[in-house]
Amino acid sequence: MRATLALLLLAAVSPAAPVPKDFAKKRPDAEVFVGAWDTVVAERAGRPTGKACWTFDAELKMVSAPSNSEWAITLDPTKSPKEIDIGHYKGIYQFDGADIKIAFASGQRPTDFDPKPGVYYNLLRRVPDGKK
Repeated sequence: MRATLALLLLAAVSPAAPVPKDFAKKRPDAEVFVGAWDTVVAERAGRPTGKACWTFDAELKMVSAPSNSEWAITLDPTKSPKEIDIGHYKGIYQFDGADIKIAFASGQRPTDFDPKPGVYYNLLRRVPDGKK
């Protein structure tokens, strides 16, 4: 009994194992998206547009605030570049460190993140927990 109690106490005060720096790389893309993201850069055809907070839930529904517009998201991480569909918009995405780059258009899917007429570009940064 004392040995069990001693092991429980030792486990309670032992430090947790460090989280690997590449933790996000080992998670499925859909899991990485879940949460709130602020736009750091928002452009259309290379010109600034209004910034928003994009919130993705576990079913990959996205709500954009302050407009509160809701969008269904689909991802295809097997394509190169990785593909994202936001409602009827066709796009691509790329993880850039802790950020996500997204380029999308209502017509043909962009093939890169360069600003072009009709292409929306967003750089998203995760909102720290508790600051939503």
